[in-house]
Amino acid sequence: MSLLRLHKLSKKFPGSRVPAVDQVSLSLERGEILALLGESGSGKTTLLRMIAGFETPTSGEVFIDGRLVAGNGVFMEAERRGIGVVFQDYALFPHLRVRENMEFGLKHLPAKERKERTEWMMELTGTSGMQERYPHELSGGQKQRIALARAMAPGPDLILFDEPFSSIDSMRKNQMRKEIKAIINKSGTTALFITHDTKDAMAMADRICMLKKGKNIQTGTPYQLYNTPVNSYVASSFGKTNLISAEVTGGGLKTAFGVLPLKETKWRAGEKVTLSVRPESFILESNRNGCLCGEITDRSFMGEFNELVCEVPTGNGGKEELVVRIAPGKSCSENQCFIRISESMIHVMRGNEEEPDSARG
Repeated sequence: MSLLRLHKLSKKFPGSRVPAVDQVSLSLERGEILALLGESGSGKTTLLRMIAGFETPTSGEVFIDGRLVAGNGVFMEAERRGIGVVFQDYALFPHLRVRENMEFGLKHLPAKERKERTEWMMELTGTSGMQERYPHELSGGQKQRIALARAMAPGPDLILFDEPFSSIDSMRKNQMRKEIKAIINKSGTTALFITHDTKDAMAMADRICMLKKGKNIQTGTPYQLYNTPVNSYVASSFGKTNLISAEVTGGGLKTAFGVLPLKETKWRAGEKVTLSVRPESFILESNRNGCLCGEITDRSFMGEFNELVCEVPTGNGGKEELVVRIAPGKSCSENQCFIRISESMIHVMRGNEEEPDSARG
């Protein structure tokens, strides 16, 4: 049984013509880390608040460990849901020491047990020795670990994170992602976090739920959303990609660059589709035999790869830009390159950005 299950959950605020969250169905298994990913206005914060019990759904249901906590006339208060929340601004009490902040949610326990639980959580989160400090004496990363320890101390079934890395500078982000993920995994906690940063989602989450205009566009593993996006919006959200218009024919995929092979059978002849070809999906060749010949208009050394912008002639006499990434050890002339698309790396999507009905479930 899923620890968290949402069934057609919606929220429409008074005065708004469109719902902030629109019939989102989703499940979260025990021990899993799930990211709610989306740009500003996608509905991710409203969705988190309905799960936490800070907002009442307009329709739909929220189940925690098989128990209905919201929907069908039921609304269980936030403090009774067995959920811990780590807020974006950490919400530490500035006038209390770290130890007192930690013990705030443990007042129901005897003093000895309260102390033992606090010490164990501080050891787990790497914050031992900070008990007597005040929040203003902590760094951003230390505040975040203290906030996580405080949320985990009561032993909740589920931890919710509100943009956990938004206030961490880019130099520290990678390390903080590793630390927080290790703490969650070591404790066996189930976690859900919201973010607008695809790198956060891919580095932290076992699965990602991509939201757009309140709808669940696609849910899957980071690999699935990167390599098999349902539409161009999802494809572009996870980094650079080449979006190529094509038509399905009996012989493959007819594009401006010629006919490419089609292995999938679900597409009908005559159907307009879009191909997502990641920059790293191109193979650099030494001659033009069977290749696209591109004029290099820009190149950038990115450390792990060289990125080329190539103008490739089309069959109608025009040119289209393709972004190509090659390993630093690979070389081509200053002005020209011969490239071939790896057939196994061509992903076919429907020809518009409308989400499929199945994505909503």
